[in-house]
Amino acid sequence: MSIFISYSHDNKQIVEQIANLLELAFPSKYVFWDRRLLGGEDTDNKLHEQVRRCQVFVFFASHSSMSENSYCQREVAWAKEYDKHIVPYIFSVNPEEVVRYLGDGNIFCVEGSGIESFAKLCGSIFQGFTTATYSNAHQRQMLMLYQILDKLDDDYCYESEINVYESGYELEYGWAPVSYPPLNEKKCQEVRDILSMMERLQSDWEKLSDEEKAEIEEKTRGAEYTIMNIGFSDYEETKEWGYLQFLRRRGWFRDLILVGNEYGPLKEGGDTFPNLPQYRGMLDMYKARPDDYDNYGRRRTFTPDDFITVINACLPTE
Repeated sequence: MSIFISYSHDNKQIVEQIANLLELAFPSKYVFWDRRLLGGEDTDNKLHEQVRRCQVFVFFASHSSMSENSYCQREVAWAKEYDKHIVPYIFSVNPEEVVRYLGDGNIFCVEGSGIESFAKLCGSIFQGFTTATYSNAHQRQMLMLYQILDKLDDDYCYESEINVYESGYELEYGWAPVSYPPLNEKKCQEVRDILSMMERLQSDWEKLSDEEKAEIEEKTRGAEYTIMNIGFSDYEETKEWGYLQFLRRRGWFRDLILVGNEYGPLKEGGDTFPNLPQYRGMLDMYKARPDDYDNYGRRRTFTPDDFITVINACLPTE
């Protein structure tokens, strides 16, 4: 299986650099690009066969490659004929123009230059290697890619991206089409929603008077424990804790007051915070509340009744 590169000779210097990097990023794939572009019937047959056999067709889109007399027109036509996965890499042309030229509104265009653009190019190429069924091969490939980029790029640290694919945080994959089960997109989003809710509760709790806090404590059980402590247990919630810490390293939810420490979840038996089923009950009630904003677009502060309703949603029934 191979990656076919279609380009204009005017862009040869840039294409050569990227082709060399692709060979590093895809050691098991054959990266084909015709360095001579001699033309003629033999060349036509050779290139036609390479397009037919390739798995991914990378089109370096520029004014030269998209001109009427460009040989790339033939290669693009062959790629369409064989329904190849087309990845456009753009040089100084409008993405909408490229999409019209290729005739597919679902094509993802990669723009710019540098390491980050190359990473996006590789992410789009990986999509062409994705099968309809689950495979964690792409997770491993993306991990390998970022480890390579971390060695190539002296100006940027890819530790965060490497952590994403090592841990399988699906929601953070972004443009990379990967499927890996440890903490899928739905579960990642659930953790984010829980943390956003608890961040709001902790913030508004500090705005209450002592009398209001006493009223809430009287009508709930362990209100302050519930609000002022966030955590996940060591039983079935280790991934959620890891994702929480990952988000905090990225600068999110830094003001949350956590139970335990920064190095791992609490062990079973030491929990002083809700577990996932209880958080989910709170979250359902939190989302079911009336509109949070007044007529002036200002977010209102939680009332004691709001606190009581949300907190009691996490309490076990007797």
